[in-house]
Amino acid sequence: MRTESRRTQKIDRFLPCPASWLIALAFFLVAVESRPAAGQTGEATVFVGRAVVLYEEKRYEDALAALQEALRLDPANVDALYYTGLVNIALTTTSTST
Repeated sequence: MRTESRRTQKIDRFLPCPASWLIALAFFLVAVESRPAAGQTGEATVFVGRAVVLYEEKRYEDALAALQEALRLDPANVDALYYTGLVNIALTTTSTST
């Protein structure tokens, strides 16, 4: 009996309370769910590449549409966010200069 109580003490020392396990599991599941699938990330990169070409051709409206699609697929795509800012600046500059 004495051995089991020592074993239980060792397990209790390494395993925190069940509530903290549930909280940790909840954070893990949220982190996993918020990441886009690998195929979506690759597809978003294609839309960003298309937008860059359209931006260089000064087709800003089309570039913005491609970037919005990229952000729909991967909201955390840094390149899509960056080029969205550039396109918006270009749209603002062209609309104020005309």
